[in-house]
Amino acid sequence: MADIEAIIDIPKSQRRMLHRVPVQLRRRGKTDIYEAVVVSLGPYHHRRKGSQLHLVEPFKDELRDMLCRGADRRSSLMSNIYEIRHFYGGADGYTDEELAEMMLRNACFLICYMHGFRDGNNTTYFQMSERMGKSAMMFAPCETLMLENQIPLWLISLIHPNQSLLCEYLSYYVYGDYRMTQLSWTKEEEPLHLLEALHRTFLRLVETQQNSSFFWNQGRHGRSLKQVRGNIWTVLFGR
Repeated sequence: MADIEAIIDIPKSQRRMLHRVPVQLRRRGKTDIYEAVVVSLGPYHHRRKGSQLHLVEPFKDELRDMLCRGADRRSSLMSNIYEIRHFYGGADGYTDEELAEMMLRNACFLICYMHGFRDGNNTTYFQMSERMGKSAMMFAPCETLMLENQIPLWLISLIHPNQSLLCEYLSYYVYGDYRMTQLSWTKEEEPLHLLEALHRTFLRLVETQQNSSFFWNQGRHGRSLKQVRGNIWTVLFGR
């Protein structure tokens, strides 16, 4: 009965599950679509053999310590992450403690990356570039949006409650400026992860009439609505 109550207490948006890429797609050998090269977020590729992903792990520890600011807050955050196993369609091989610690480090990395992405001239961006290398940072925009490289969005909110970070990141990624002043969903409708959040923001760009001037300007430069949609598809799915 205790297990049932625990499931009921988890908000609906947190009970959704991220499954791995279907085996049919894996057989096609297009691993660059779903396998990260530089940074692993989540358990699916954390210990992948023959990869260089482990090189970023020490830097994740530093970012975690910087954001958590003390053992007490770190312990408090960890206590709210232990139920994260239900988010993944397979997280075997990790204890609850290992998985929670991994996800805390990954979330801190993603928060710092989002902060640096929205303004390429800030200290965070330069710090990450210096530690990871500029070539690695070039992979980051794509790898943070890979399907098997996602972490639950509620974990980002847990560590960084101020929604302005996500709002500014999505606005800058989609519009190239900070015109978005609020997210387009309620807490109950929160996207599963960053990829879904970006997908929704792109759909809002395409489908709302208030952005018709954006497409008119694109047309002036020789790009049709069909081409814009094609570019969006490429960004989201690498195809």
